[in-house]
Amino acid sequence: MNGVKGCRLAAVNLGTTDLDRDVAFWAQVFQVELEPSSDPGGQRIVLGDGDGFSLLNLRPRHPGEPHYGHVTAFGLQVPDVDAFHARAVAAGAAEHYPPTDEPGMPRHSRFADPSGNRVVLWQG
Repeated sequence: MNGVKGCRLAAVNLGTTDLDRDVAFWAQVFQVELEPSSDPGGQRIVLGDGDGFSLLNLRPRHPGEPHYGHVTAFGLQVPDVDAFHARAVAAGAAEHYPPTDEPGMPRHSRFADPSGNRVVLWQG
């Protein structure tokens, strides 16, 4: 597998048309309280720590903005795919496929959050 040394995903920005709903969803999935982000009216979760941190940002989108209605797709490495997936579905995610074992791949699953953002969970 080729990789670009010294680079990693540092932030994922999720647009939302219902910030309260989506904050409640992601708080339940990660079992944390979100904090204000640098985006006006936005919220975020800090993933990891130290130099290995990344951000999951939620930002309200409004009609007329360039990214209004845009759906994001991304993957998250998590310590327990089954538990994270179960919490996501319980919080209102639309399951695309349940935790799955596939030859040559880590255990993974996929769902869409309440705003339609597609998320693949990878066992870490």
